Amino acid sequence: MVLVGAGISVSCGIPDFRSSQGLYNTLRCEEIDKDLAAAEDLFHLDFFEENPAPFYKFAVLNNLFAPRKPSTSHFFLKLLEEQSKLLRVYTQNIDGLEEFAGGELQSKESMRRLETSNRSSPNSSHVFS
Repeated sequence: MVLVGAGISVSCGIPDFRSSQGLYNTLRCEEIDKDLAAAEDLFHLDFFEENPAPFYKFAVLNNLFAPRKPSTSHFFLKLLEEQSKLLRVYTQNIDGLEEFAGGELQSKESMRRLETSNRSSPNSSHVFS
């Protein structure tokens, strides 16, 4: 079993969120939208549902829709899978690079299971927002 986070995709050109050079610390909210109070809001489901335009503007300005190639780490997960040494990959990443590496990894299925199980918890409304 492997747990992965944003770090696995940083070398592929996908920015992280929480490091000193991450999006939460470097994003200039006023350049994206006058109603964007904090960088975190850009990735909050409630904000997106109310006004998706700032997210799409951010994505275009930062070239987030550009094709990305999987990293060595993504290919290592595929190798583990091919050798039947990988039971499951848990990730909150949505970039799909595990699949692009050629694996039949269950990251999305695992994420859905985690999301479903957390919805029943009264204190988990923030988990996937």
